[in-house]
Amino acid sequence: MLFSSLTFLYYFLPAVLVLYFILPAGWRNGLLLAASLFFYAWGEPRFSIIMVSTAMTGYLAGLLTGRLKDDRKRRAAMISGVALTLVPLMLFKYGGFITDNLNLIFQDRLAPLHLALPIGVSFYTFQILSYVVDVYRREVEVEKNPFYFLMYVSFFPQLI
Repeated sequence: MLFSSLTFLYYFLPAVLVLYFILPAGWRNGLLLAASLFFYAWGEPRFSIIMVSTAMTGYLAGLLTGRLKDDRKRRAAMISGVALTLVPLMLFKYGGFITDNLNLIFQDRLAPLHLALPIGVSFYTFQILSYVVDVYRREVEVEKNPFYFLMYVSFFPQLI
């Protein structure tokens, strides 16, 4: 769903706004999370799984990094979280480039990757990475609520 589409402008956005203002305050973030996931899944539902999985990887990396006291272990947790968070971006955005270069280096014929690029994958990946690194640097508090973290990553007005 595009921001400029009639579906978004006449149905989705008004429905979300009306529900947001009639729901009790305690339910509003849940509505925004559900609306954000619905918005993202509208284009290609399987990409929602990738976004949620990547977000949960970053969430867990932040939790672990924040709980550890030993600096070497904190650094290892942060580096592991960054590496795992980068996997979908590298696969979807740079998989073809990597395959082509491996074929050149090893004179091999690896099948080229023709993967559709999930919308916003670069944006949400770097947003998650910044969170994990900021937790490591103790610049932000660890988010203990996975739904709030997922809301931070998936909030629909910022994705596209």
